[in-house]
Amino acid sequence: MLDSSRLRAATTAVSNERGAVILFVALAMVVLLGMSGLAVDMGRAYLDRARMVRAVDAAALAGARVYRSGQPQALQHALAIAQANGVGNGSLGPELDVQFGQNQFGENTVQVVAQRTMPTLLARVLGRNTVDIVAEAEAATPPVDLVLVIDHSGSLEQAKAWGDLQDAAKLFVQKFDDSIDQMGLVGFNTRATQRVWMTDYFTASITSAIDGIAAAGWTNTGEALRYAHEQLATGPLRPRSVKVVVFFTDGRPTAFRGVVGSPGSQQDRVMAAQEGSSRMEGYWNNPLTLLPNDGLPPPVSGCANASICFGSWPSSAVSEQARADGRTWASAIRSEGVYIYTIGLGWAVESYLDELSNEGGISDPTQPQGRTYVAPSAADLDAVFDLVASDIFVRLAS
Repeated sequence: MLDSSRLRAATTAVSNERGAVILFVALAMVVLLGMSGLAVDMGRAYLDRARMVRAVDAAALAGARVYRSGQPQALQHALAIAQANGVGNGSLGPELDVQFGQNQFGENTVQVVAQRTMPTLLARVLGRNTVDIVAEAEAATPPVDLVLVIDHSGSLEQAKAWGDLQDAAKLFVQKFDDSIDQMGLVGFNTRATQRVWMTDYFTASITSAIDGIAAAGWTNTGEALRYAHEQLATGPLRPRSVKVVVFFTDGRPTAFRGVVGSPGSQQDRVMAAQEGSSRMEGYWNNPLTLLPNDGLPPPVSGCANASICFGSWPSSAVSEQARADGRTWASAIRSEGVYIYTIGLGWAVESYLDELSNEGGISDPTQPQGRTYVAPSAADLDAVFDLVASDIFVRLAS
């Protein structure tokens, strides 16, 4: 038998071990509870931050979309979108800050930062009473490299629409920023002309050029788009710019430029024929001299009112070649990643313009899909050009 002293010692040792185990278990439970609480609170913080990230992303994009209308408008839109997504400067929600600046590429930026101090629920056991949550996003408004292509054929003068087009085109030019964007101008009728090569600080020169053009002659769509392609291929384009061609016409192509003629006498010429007519309008030698700035059509070189020219060019073939040239050069432009916006005066030309702009991928679903707009009358041109500018600005920030 154990004597009483040895029994008391054994009992004391067991009691001490039990106390140590209880203390260890208690400490372990505190740690486990704290870790569990930390996991729960971190999960809450993660979900809250995800919501804030979505809100600031949407807010930054909204501000960038309207940045060109001014910083007050950009601020208003950014705050409205953030608040619609549950983030704003309320007493219980995250604090919101909107800043404007420029990135390393010289692009205007809208930065939105949301921050919130979230009280913890269970992590307090470990002494963590709050969690700081921050979400930020930045959206840029990239510059635009744009070629404006305007028809100044005689039908516009006949319809008394040329003055309206000039006014609408000049207002359109003014919607872009001389210090950020670049723009060039191509005019076309019987032939196309490089009116202003792509440049910055373009508003004055393009406005003056538009004022100096008179409407006369036929509609050479293919050469106009070829000249637009030339500006984009040789101009001082920026890698991050949005590249756009805005093309206006009031009718289908009626002229094309190419090397044509009888065997042994082929040369660079322009041929014209009204769609649906059985008679040629004729051909013109030396296309580079065809600059009817006085509003008078250039005198024809030959084949006027002929049913067929050079033995192989009936009027129907001329019309089809004129349309085909437009499609060819529009495709060449789009293949370079350029968006084409087309504007038609009157609905008759809409289907052809859809092909040029690749509306809905109608011409090639692998190429950029632009938009076609139609002005039912000359009085609607201002509104339609304004829609095109707005569409371009929305595309910039999307």
